[in-house]
Amino acid sequence: MKSYFHLLLLTLALPVLGQDVNDNVFQVKYENSTEQLGIGLLKLNFDNQRIIEIFDDPDFSNKYAEWDSENPNKEIHPKFYELDYGICDFVCLEETTNYYKVLIGFDQVKYVKVSSAWGFTPWKSLIENSFGVTRKRESRVSNKLRTSKSDNSEEIPLDFKIHENFCVNSLEDSWLNVKYDCIYATEQYSEFEGQSCFEYIDKCDNSKTGWIKWKQEGELLIKIYLMP
Repeated sequence: MKSYFHLLLLTLALPVLGQDVNDNVFQVKYENSTEQLGIGLLKLNFDNQRIIEIFDDPDFSNKYAEWDSENPNKEIHPKFYELDYGICDFVCLEETTNYYKVLIGFDQVKYVKVSSAWGFTPWKSLIENSFGVTRKRESRVSNKLRTSKSDNSEEIPLDFKIHENFCVNSLEDSWLNVKYDCIYATEQYSEFEGQSCFEYIDKCDNSKTGWIKWKQEGELLIKIYLMP
């Protein structure tokens, strides 16, 4: 089966860290809530830099903190974080030649300097170049495959499967044009494991091509396969 990078969004059995029984003990989760999703993800390269400088302003005149990426705290935490897998991604709100404007928590806006320690990927590029996406379990009831980019458009029925995959044709606003992967999570999938879904998706019926939502305001509704 595919393993989910991030975003987990998917099935690489990443630990799900959460709030301890003791409310005074904070643990950063794999995926943390944010007010918005911005323009993409800003990934920290642990090999290049562990301690990062965070600033209050784009001129870097007021340093907010020197943050240890190996010891995240309640005041500063990424959108996605899993140290064992080298995942430390912040929501990026703006990219310039000098700085990245980021969320360091739910709605707290700060700035970091552009350097080799960071890698920025727009959502459109991340999702369209993925190995596929799946809807989060909790969103499947409302986030149906539809004939057009509207919650009121006709639903395209799908057979229920615990594990699903969609090949992404394009991202437009809050919607993805996708084709249902009829081979994923079947016995036939073993013939194509490790390949991009686009290498075999033509074997599936075109009638299962339509639109699903990938976000709802600050909530990510999908998981993204970033590797086979």
